Amino acid sequence: MSGRSTAGFGLGHARQIQTMIEEVNSEPAARIGVAGSREAADALADALAADTEGAVIRLDAGAPAGELAELTALVFVSVEWPLGSEALDALRAADRASLPIVAALIEVGEPVRRDEIPYVLATDVVLAQRPAEAALDVVGRVAARLKGEAYVLARALPHFREPVSKAIIRHYARRNAMVGALGLVPRAQLPVLTLNQLRMVARLAGAHGIELDAKRLVEFGAVVGASLGLRGVARRALGILPGPRWPIAGGVALGGTTAIGEAAVRRFRAETDAVEPDC
Repeated sequence: MSGRSTAGFGLGHARQIQTMIEEVNSEPAARIGVAGSREAADALADALAADTEGAVIRLDAGAPAGELAELTALVFVSVEWPLGSEALDALRAADRASLPIVAALIEVGEPVRRDEIPYVLATDVVLAQRPAEAALDVVGRVAARLKGEAYVLARALPHFREPVSKAIIRHYARRNAMVGALGLVPRAQLPVLTLNQLRMVARLAGAHGIELDAKRLVEFGAVVGASLGLRGVARRALGILPGPRWPIAGGVALGGTTAIGEAAVRRFRAETDAVEPDC
C-alpha cells in the first residue's frame, strides 16, 4: 500500500482509530479473583501474581457480590471431586455476577467430565497435578474468554504477555476470516478487515504496556498497510485455485491478520525489552 493510500485510510477513519486508542489507553488492568481449596488456591494465586501487586485477589468462598463486581474473572481451584456445596455456591455467585469463570482441578484423583461442572464451560476446566502447573493454562483460558479485551490481563500480569498476545491475535484473525469468507474480500469489506487489524494492534500495544497516541497513527498504518494487499492476493487466489471461493478468501484474511499481529508483537516486544531489559 502506498503512503498516499495509507494516509487516506487514516484520514477517512481518524475518529474510529482515535476512539480505539483512547479505549485501550483508559482501560484499567484486570483483577483476577482466586477462590477455592485454601492451600491450592494460595499456591495458584502466587503463581499467577509472581511479583505483581493487586492484580490477583485471594477470595474466600463466600465473597460478597460487591467484591465480585470489581473482578475481571474468577479462577476457582479445587482438590476435591465431586465439588461440595460451598464450591457450588461460589460458582453460582460468580455466574450471577456475570464473571468469566475458569475452574482448576488439582490432582483430584478421579475421572472428571469437564462438562459436569456447573456454571463453567467445559473448555474452561483445567486439570493439573500441581497449582503452579495450572497457571499458564488458566491464563490462556481467561484470555480466551476476554477475547479482544484480553490485553487488560497482560497489563496486570506482564509475565504472561505471550499467551495473552496469542489469544488476541487468534480472536481477530478468526473474526477477519469470517469477514473475508462472507464477503469474499470485495472493496466494501476491506475497511472492516483493516479496522479489525488496527483494533488488534492497539490491543497488542496495550498488552505490552505501550501507550499509543495520535502521533503514532502513521506507525499503525505502516504495521497494517500490508492488509490492503489482501485484495490482490485474494483475487489471484480466487482466479487460480479450484473449489469454493469462501474458504480461500477466509484463509487469506486469517493468514494476513495473523501475520500482522505477529509482526506487531515482535515490534512491541522490542520496545518493551529496551525499557525492561530484565523482563
